[in-house]
Amino acid sequence: MDKKDSSTVAKSTKLPPVGNASSVSGGTGPVNPQVETVSPATRLLEKRRLMYEKQEQYEKKKKEFKLEEDKFREQEAKLRHEDLDLQNQMIKFSQFLQDNEKKKNEADAKRADEMKKIEMLKKQIDKKKEQYQILLDKKNRIDLKVKAMKKYETYLESVRDRNPDEYQELSDILSRYQTLKRSNLNLTAKMQSLERELDELKNAVTKYEKDMKTEIMQLNNEIAQFTQSFEKIEEQKNKLKSEAEETSKKKLSKVSDLARILMAIDNLENRCLNRKDKSALKYPLLQYTGKDDPKNFNLFKERAIYAKHQLHFIAQYLKDFRTIVETIHETKEGIRTKIKEKKDNNEII
Repeated sequence: MDKKDSSTVAKSTKLPPVGNASSVSGGTGPVNPQVETVSPATRLLEKRRLMYEKQEQYEKKKKEFKLEEDKFREQEAKLRHEDLDLQNQMIKFSQFLQDNEKKKNEADAKRADEMKKIEMLKKQIDKKKEQYQILLDKKNRIDLKVKAMKKYETYLESVRDRNPDEYQELSDILSRYQTLKRSNLNLTAKMQSLERELDELKNAVTKYEKDMKTEIMQLNNEIAQFTQSFEKIEEQKNKLKSEAEETSKKKLSKVSDLARILMAIDNLENRCLNRKDKSALKYPLLQYTGKDDPKNFNLFKERAIYAKHQLHFIAQYLKDFRTIVETIHETKEGIRTKIKEKKDNNEII
């Protein structure tokens, strides 16, 4: 009999409740009179019905359990997936923390380097500020100096404008000034030398006049000659001074300075030669050099060679003049000795 038939039988027939085994097998307990009327087939059907019910309940429970198991597996898979996500997030967060720590250390190191650079740049800025202040002070000093020198530049420009043929640039004026300054220094040194010589001659003449005024009448002519020489030297000194002043005022060129020097040398030579006719202190230059006097002062090369001979001649003249002075001193000493001897011998002087 199939399942459909058994279910139909079970529905159509209502069986009494089944007792225990003893009641069924004829035990000592009371026997239900209805049991005796239930056939074994009915009991078998009832058992099958119960078995099918239990089977249905089992299948139902099994399905519920299967559903619960699937639900739990889904939850487990979900939890496992969430756990994996959480682990991945933890790993990522740990990596993030490590990266942040690394970045923080790098940032701290970079900050320390930047602070060092800032300190270094501050020192450099302070140093540059000091240098800037020094340069600014220097600039101010230079500006003041330029402002102070502006009037000289204006004056030099006016001189250049008034003399465009002689000066094209300011440097030409400065060069001319340096040349004239050197010439002035040379002439000043020469003048000081002559003044010293003059002072020496003055001292000698003064002493000579004091000592010999009342004792040596016969040397009056020579004293007059010395006085005349002194006056000539004084005149020469004044002339050189006037020439130096004239040179400074007119700012003559080197050529004119050389011409004046050559003329001065020629003048000194003429003064040395143009003494009294009886004077033995004459050195005819032509006799010793064999060269004529080049009258043209523009021939500077020939004039320079001739001027060297003239200076040699003047040096000889001064040497002779010094010899005369020394001879006068010796003569003075001799006269003093003779006077002293005559005084000692009570002779008439």
